[in-house]
Amino acid sequence: MPRLTPQIPLLPDKTQPGYQLIDNYGDLIKQNMKMILLTNPGERVMMPDFGVGLTGMLFENMADPEMLSYFKGRIGEQIQAYLPFVDLQEVNFLENEIDNNKISVQIRYFIPSMDEEDVLYI
Repeated sequence: MPRLTPQIPLLPDKTQPGYQLIDNYGDLIKQNMKMILLTNPGERVMMPDFGVGLTGMLFENMADPEMLSYFKGRIGEQIQAYLPFVDLQEVNFLENEIDNNKISVQIRYFIPSMDEEDVLYI
């Protein structure tokens, strides 16, 4: 069992004083993956290469295959560097049928040591 880690965003725990905590490895890995994807390079002190910077996609032309390829490659590099125990299976950029200005990222991954597969949506 992992050490209890605060869940981000910090939310008050209704059952005891303090904040809600993550108490299993699967959820901890998913939270760490979110941090990697949403952190902009240069944002972490003393770790200038950390992060994919998905928010930088905001004004990019997502119809450009080179742009999608760049972000897929960046995601793969960062996960391999900071979560080497995770096998990245697939990265998909999904367009929203209702709102053409919105795009989601779907990441399928496998954790061999836990024999667990999961999907992260951002």
